[in-house]
Amino acid sequence: LAAQGQCRITLLFNNASAAFMSELLMGCLAQSRLSDVILEIEPWSEGEPFETLATRLVRQRVEGVLLPGLLCDEPEILRALSAAGLEVGRIAATQE
Repeated sequence: LAAQGQCRITLLFNNASAAFMSELLMGCLAQSRLSDVILEIEPWSEGEPFETLATRLVRQRVEGVLLPGLLCDEPEILRALSAAGLEVGRIAATQE
């Protein structure tokens, strides 16, 4: 997402555990400094339609969205963000 220089990327989250989000946030912040990326954190509530979320992010001039955990496997959110012209990065848990 950040290959073309400075851009704004949103890390989207919904009701994740504090430990998971803390570790994820620290990694994202470290990488954003190295990649000249402005990282924003955006909560999403389950009742909000994905199209409304995508419209809000476009209005905020976000260029890309990072989807952690279960959100990255949700086909409807992927379609809505893509239809809005947003780049999407998926952060999936690894199996150890």
